[in-house]
Amino acid sequence: MDFSGYATDFVLAGSPVDLFRRLSSRLHSTWPAHLLNGMDHRSFDFASIAPDIRGDGSESDIATFARDAAMEDFWEEHGYSLDSSGEGPFAIFYKPFRAFSLRVDKGFQEAGEIDWGGSFVLIPEGFHLSLVTPDDPSSGSFSGWVRRQFVESLSET
Repeated sequence: MDFSGYATDFVLAGSPVDLFRRLSSRLHSTWPAHLLNGMDHRSFDFASIAPDIRGDGSESDIATFARDAAMEDFWEEHGYSLDSSGEGPFAIFYKPFRAFSLRVDKGFQEAGEIDWGGSFVLIPEGFHLSLVTPDDPSSGSFSGWVRRQFVESLSET
């Protein structure tokens, strides 16, 4: 299978395991039988995907999400594509982030009307996450939904 899909990159301070747990919980309302790494999310052992922050960061780990077993099978043949229902599998690749800081090209906080452009974000411990969806979340309805679920999971506690 050739790599397909659209990657959207994020940097997360801290471990992604809690994010995966919250995202899985959010998906449950729309995809009640979804699979996480090929296993039923209701009995998934999230500790099994806990990354090592001290790892060398050369290889990414992956968390895969599919609506059901049929979508998991579809994925094997078609990769990151939309099925006849307009939905598709997606994945999050993750590895330790080693850069310590990021420069913000664009950034605007509407509530305080603060322009963050040119600022630096310091991240002493974190992870680089690549959300891979069937198409560009900016234009694809399903992929946009996935990205919203992902981002909203970040803000839940």
